[in-house]
Formats: sequence, C-alpha cells, structure tokens
Amino acid sequence: GTPLIGVRTGASTVVGSGNPWLFITRASYADEISKIVQQYETTGYRSFAVFYQNDPFGQDGLASAEAIIKQQGGKLVAKGAYEKNTTDVAAAVKAIAAAAPQAVIMVSNTAASAEFVKQSRTAGNLAQFVALSVTDGPQVVERIGADTAKGLAVTQVVPDPNARSVPLIKEIQESYKKYGAKDTVLNHTMIEGYIAAKILCEGLKRAGANPTRKKLRDTLEGMREFDIGGQYIAFSPSSHSGMSYVDITILNREGKLLR
Repeated sequence: GTPLIGVRTGASTVVGSGNPWLFITRASYADEISKIVQQYETTGYRSFAVFYQNDPFGQDGLASAEAIIKQQGGKLVAKGAYEKNTTDVAAAVKAIAAAAPQAVIMVSNTAASAEFVKQSRTAGNLAQFVALSVTDGPQVVERIGADTAKGLAVTQVVPDPNARSVPLIKEIQESYKKYGAKDTVLNHTMIEGYIAAKILCEGLKRAGANPTRKKLRDTLEGMREFDIGGQYIAFSPSSHSGMSYVDITILNREGKLLR
C-alpha cells in the first residue's frame, strides 16, 4: 500500500505488471531496443545479433529484440548468452563473430559488456556494438581502456548530464554545484534519481497538507503532462509508465560519451 516511484528497471514483467502502486519513470528495455533498431536501420543496417544475460532480464531483452527486428524488416543472424554474475563470454563472442552481423544489441551488465567488447575486438568483429542503459559507458572505459571501448554505443533513458540547453539539466547542474558530493561526477544515473525525486515531491505537494499513501497514489495517477524541465511526465489510472525518453550515446577516442 505504498507508492514506489522510479524503480530502476525497464523489464516488461515490471512495466506490464499492472501494479497499482508502481510508478515507472524511465523507458522500457523494449523502448530502448526499438530505438536502436530504428536508428540503425535508417543507415542501412539489416542484420543484427543479440548478446544477452542468461536470466529473465536478458531473455526479456532477447524476446523484445527478436520481435522488433522482425517487425522492422531486419534479420537476427545470431545470438549468444553468458551466465549471470560472470564474464564468461567466449562462446557468445565466437558465435556472434562467425555470423558477421552489422550491429550487436547488448542486453548485459557493465562487466560482461566490457569483456564482450574486448574479446570481440580481438576476434576481429567489426560490428557496431550497442548496449542497453544498464551498461555504464565510463566504467567500460575503466575496465578495458578508451582505445578498445571507443565506438561502443550506449542507450540512455535521460538527457545528457552536460546538456545545459535542457531546462531540467540546467536545474540539476545548479543544484549539484550546491549540494553534490565533491568527489563524484554528475552522470546519467544521478539524473534518473533526480527525476524520480522531483516527481515524488510534486506528488506530495499536490496531495495537500495531510497526504495518505492512497491519496499520493491517486494524485500521481492524475499527473498529466507534468513538465519537469523540457521533459514531460504523464500517468493515469491505466498507465503508470510516465516517461519514454531514449537517446543513443557513443564513446569517443577519449572515452567520453557523446550524442
């Protein structure tokens, strides 16, 4: 009976759960994969492979990729898995490299993503690697170096932390200067947390002086096109997925994420 706002997952089992107390403030993994396929197909990519974690998270992403690639007229030429909590990616590297896809969609965590890219480069795989937002680009660079990591694309479910032209980001940057920890760097994960907190605060404000759990939930469900700073949140009794923003960034030679 307590609203949960901003859970950090895009799994279809969560997004489509219909749980009346759950409010999602990020795009689904299916949204991210759709963005990848659509963007790369416009540049002539037709053959795809999927590298995925062998658990419900990875299998969910694989199923979405299979459906979306088919829907968009592409072809899934290979798939390769690794076991959760490992970086045992050699078999997946071999299978995917042999199929020579134009792009590889990576439904994997940071450690496995880094090892997959490293071994794939060594194997001579020239595909475009695109990881979902659960992979942290800068941490991949720390693990395998900027020279090996360059060219890896990573989807993002919030705007670039350096995009001051976005009112939300300008607001966050100014708050971060005042209150942010001095030994940290503003990143996409912090932006995601800030958005969830901002929605919670707005919900409490709208719920009045004596909010209850149910009143907060009902208030959130009535939130239509709430402008959080150039981005909009919309909930309703039938939809608790409030935001579907997806962008694709890419690591440059210096190991920095660029749009």
